[in-house]
Amino acid sequence: MRCAVFADAMDQHEVARLFLVGSALFFIVMVLVTYILNITRTLILIAPSRREMEPRSVWSLLVPVHNLFFNYFVVSRLANSLESEYRSRKWEFRGDDFGRLLGIVMSTAWWVVALSQRQAALVTLLVGLVAMGCTISYGLRIAGYRRRLETESPREISGESIDEEVATSNPFENLA
Repeated sequence: MRCAVFADAMDQHEVARLFLVGSALFFIVMVLVTYILNITRTLILIAPSRREMEPRSVWSLLVPVHNLFFNYFVVSRLANSLESEYRSRKWEFRGDDFGRLLGIVMSTAWWVVALSQRQAALVTLLVGLVAMGCTISYGLRIAGYRRRLETESPREISGESIDEEVATSNPFENLA
């Protein structure tokens, strides 16, 4: 009788742990998708001649492990593209790195999370919270740049238009 009660208690703890892990993974995926949409929409607003990467390529951040490498590339290319667009619009940006440093810190924090999986759960949790905080902060910074780009269309600057096909497409249509 005593073993059956112990087994039921273990099952309840296991269910609770699975629920917490599942909830955390769901939250991380939702933040990642929001992050990707934010970057994609920002790149769409940058004239194609000034983009250093295609907006659709950002979706490869959904690929596990690859995203740890590719995020450095995205951060760098997005910062360069934003700087180029700001220069072409003759907007003031004194010393702004367009999120490059924060993006590198964020990307490195995610590497530390990935590498600390075998360490104490508390270390992984703390570093994961730092990485998530950096991701949200970086996303908010990029959203600020996107809002500024939305105030003035590229057509008004140089006669060059944004990629209409990309701007009007559904990013989820090719995922099914």
